[in-house]
Amino acid sequence: LLAWVLLRRTRLTWPELAGVAAVGVFLMVGPKSRSAALCTFLLVLLLALAKLRTRRGLHPGSRPLAALCAATVPVLAAVSYILPLFVVKIGPWANDIGPGWLKKLDDLLTCRISLAWAAYRVFDIKIAGQMLPDWPALDNIFVYLLYLTGPVMVVLVCALMMTALYGYARRGQWQAVACLLVMLAYGYMESQVTHLTSDPALLLLCGAVFALPRERWLDE
Repeated sequence: LLAWVLLRRTRLTWPELAGVAAVGVFLMVGPKSRSAALCTFLLVLLLALAKLRTRRGLHPGSRPLAALCAATVPVLAAVSYILPLFVVKIGPWANDIGPGWLKKLDDLLTCRISLAWAAYRVFDIKIAGQMLPDWPALDNIFVYLLYLTGPVMVVLVCALMMTALYGYARRGQWQAVACLLVMLAYGYMESQVTHLTSDPALLLLCGAVFALPRERWLDE
């Protein structure tokens, strides 16, 4: 879906958005993949807003709006790292945790918070990262990269993501902004967002990675 959006961008039609939404419904009721389905619905919502905003051509975003888009990166990172600190272990199983509100949120996210808490207990954070075993499964890109690549690389990746979001928003390329925000949302629940085969929206980071002028980001 992200690849299709990147190919179509401002040419996306309402029937095509309806088709994307239909895929989201299939993901929810077929394979019952909540993370993929919810991110698909988020993609449809953001693309609809982008279509309304660009119906008369590119509509560049103001600095505050672009900064707000970029701020989603450190906010989501902070939530990823801080929530496991509130975990209180009350039983032998990985998801036997408290308090009650955190247990409900952890169940909704299929143990992603309690597994991050387990990683805090099991692994040291190494400056250059480390090879990770199969357990605990870290299905949160922020926590996953913290252990796999180390804190320095996490800061660099977040800085590049913020740069990309700010740059696309300032140029009014809202379809690209929508893809990157969905990439962030999916990254909170999965770690495959670092795989180009799973997440073609990674290509949107090329302009920031290679320090190209903003007007060449999508073209290149």
